[in-house]
Amino acid sequence: MRYLILLIFSFATVTYYSQKSYSTSKFVFKDTTIENEHYKIDVSKILVKDNGVKLNLKIFNKTSHYLVIKAHEISFSCKSKTFVHKGRNIVINPNEEEIEVIYFKASNLQSKSFLLSIDNIYKASAEGQIIRVPTFNLPPTKNEFAIGNFSCTVLKSETKLKNSSVKFKCQYNGDDIGIINSNKCIAVMANGEEKPNMKKQRVLVLERNQSGIFLATFSNNATSNLEKTTAINWNETFRLSKLVPLDSLKIEIVKKSSKK
Repeated sequence: MRYLILLIFSFATVTYYSQKSYSTSKFVFKDTTIENEHYKIDVSKILVKDNGVKLNLKIFNKTSHYLVIKAHEISFSCKSKTFVHKGRNIVINPNEEEIEVIYFKASNLQSKSFLLSIDNIYKASAEGQIIRVPTFNLPPTKNEFAIGNFSCTVLKSETKLKNSSVKFKCQYNGDDIGIINSNKCIAVMANGEEKPNMKKQRVLVLERNQSGIFLATFSNNATSNLEKTTAINWNETFRLSKLVPLDSLKIEIVKKSSKK
């Protein structure tokens, strides 16, 4: 009887640690590169575990326009199951590079290969129609403004010793797409001095009824502080454009090795 109990205990212990090792084991997959005249895409740091997939998607934009990948059009397939990315849309500035960490929550993914799919890679002209927005007073004298198909609201405004900032939430209400590049705006001081937006951010590419948040942050100094700033000059911050499909991709990811 004692021998039987020890045998059962030993079997349960082995099973437990075997399952634990299986559930935490890491599977490393080969990096993959796709390149053409529009872009270069590197899929790297691919890690597949029982509870999901994590990978880096690095995209270099070779064009003079914006490239856009919609989050819900990124998916991966494994064992007849398909999982859709639930992150944010990826926007790559002209002739620049972006790295996005993609995560798919899933289970039971012990497989030697899977398929990464991008339904569409879009191009949006960087030369779209500029929407001329009136200057915005600093400190703010109103909490919202609307021009064309854009409507914006002030979420937060701060004036500090070294810099001041305004956080905006803007919604696009038109057809095609609206582009908001907050890196284009400047602050015009009372003495005429121009200050660039210090907060470098991703460009917002918004479809109808979509909204995004951005910051306008400007430096302050002893001779020219933001309390004397006259306004934000928007320049080419707001534009209209269209999404033009370029390609769809199906990338096979294959196992390289495993680690426990």
